[in-house]
Amino acid sequence: MLVIDQDKLMTVSENSGEIRHTADFEHFIQEQDLAVWLCRKADPQSKGKVENAVKFVKTSFFSARTFDSVQDIHEPLSTWLTRRANGKIHQATGRIPARVLELEERKTLRTIRSSIYDQHVGIPRDTRKANSKGMIAFAGNSFSVPQKYAERTVAVQSGPVRLRIYDMDSGSELCSHPLPEGKGHNIVSEGHRVKRGSKPREVYDKLADRVELPGWKAFLDANLERYQRYWKDQSVHLARIAETASELDILDSAISFCESAECYGAGDLKSAYEHLCESRDTGFPSLLEQARPMISIRTKASSEVAKRGIRYYISALSLVLGVPA
Repeated sequence: MLVIDQDKLMTVSENSGEIRHTADFEHFIQEQDLAVWLCRKADPQSKGKVENAVKFVKTSFFSARTFDSVQDIHEPLSTWLTRRANGKIHQATGRIPARVLELEERKTLRTIRSSIYDQHVGIPRDTRKANSKGMIAFAGNSFSVPQKYAERTVAVQSGPVRLRIYDMDSGSELCSHPLPEGKGHNIVSEGHRVKRGSKPREVYDKLADRVELPGWKAFLDANLERYQRYWKDQSVHLARIAETASELDILDSAISFCESAECYGAGDLKSAYEHLCESRDTGFPSLLEQARPMISIRTKASSEVAKRGIRYYISALSLVLGVPA
């Protein structure tokens, strides 16, 4: 049982027993498997003399002592608590608090569970690589990550009731999922996937507004025309490109190259963008630019198959069979 006052860091509201805790505190309660007793607002009778304990320490300990740093407080305060605060007979109960704790209370207490909120423990995080659909495997179940992290490695940290997923570079939390009972579950958060029920035009409109480049919409038009059957899959990859491609000038060059090569797949655009980024970082000339003239010749070349007359095939057949044509 955890008894708390109505602090906004822990409790959002309390209306006739209908209590709403903050999201982080609710996760902490579930993680530690705690029952909460929330004191009534502006009702000191429900709190006993708990708040007076602070006043007692301030007037009896700190008022007669000075310290140079916080570290200097710990040892003398611990000694004072053992000797004075917890070692003398309590006026209301007629008992010594330290003795009551050891004889009666301690056997009802349990150790605090390891917590992902404990910054001092430094619980190690495992790593998982998300698949192309933005799912990671953990403890026999699958959990979703934001779509931009598909096919990328993320850090995971498991508590008793929740799995938390973090960015590998920044360490920031991406999302969290409740841990289900058993195995074989797919846990997907809303917004982590492109809605499969969306019509192609709706998806197109959303994608078109995500990149402010003159060639972006033309590329989408060509992609939609060529890959209409696979548009839903293509749109997922295009959305990821739109979200992760931070260098718009390089993305514009990649779009221009794909148009000149008549390569309108999302994978083509991704490869071109990554190659141009790498060429800029290394200082080497771009192989794509060197290949542009050859691609131009290839795309303009005729792809018509030569046609032969029927007499050609009759002559060839007569030679094989050994009969006159």
